[in-house]
Amino acid sequence: MDTLRAAVQFVPVVGGAIDTILSGRGSRLQMARLERFVGQLHDRLLHVEVGSIDLDGEDFIDFMISCLEKASRSRTPQKSQRFAEIVATQVSEVRPWDDADMATRLLADLEDIHMSILGAALAAPEGMNAFAGVKVIALKTQPGETLLDGLSAPLLNELGNEYSLISVRLACSELVARGLLHDEGVGRWDTVAMTYFVATDLATWLMNWSQSKEK
Repeated sequence: MDTLRAAVQFVPVVGGAIDTILSGRGSRLQMARLERFVGQLHDRLLHVEVGSIDLDGEDFIDFMISCLEKASRSRTPQKSQRFAEIVATQVSEVRPWDDADMATRLLADLEDIHMSILGAALAAPEGMNAFAGVKVIALKTQPGETLLDGLSAPLLNELGNEYSLISVRLACSELVARGLLHDEGVGRWDTVAMTYFVATDLATWLMNWSQSKEK
């Protein structure tokens, strides 16, 4: 480790910062995130009636190790809160462990921008004309314009003030690749790809894991 830290010092621009991380700042940051997650989990489980889950079983132990590891890498309170929701859901409802593990892995790959887009897609009003009966969100392609048209949920209009158009477009493409959004514009008259999106059943499934069920 001493040899590594000595070599790091010679790295231009970022060498000092990397050395600080290696000296313990990274570990302290992860511990602070874990403390945040434990606090969130405590508050969430106060509202949960414990089911018949086996707290001594290997499935629960592996599941919690995974959640703790992923929570320690969650940069925002919103993301770590979603892991707390997954734990609360599993403790109270005792769903199949494979489902719990898959929800945890999938959530680890998604950031707040992805979850905001999914929330908007699931809450969007039904469209009209070519999109009659479909809850669609539409991504604008013209620079400087609002990201969504008037038929879409207000959440992504607010999102446009926080993220760039490029970031939102990239996040949508990542959600499509993971099967959480469907590119609804493909094959429709006078529409283009990667502009109109609809949440899939998988998106509903994930939200059912990671959204608070408190009344």
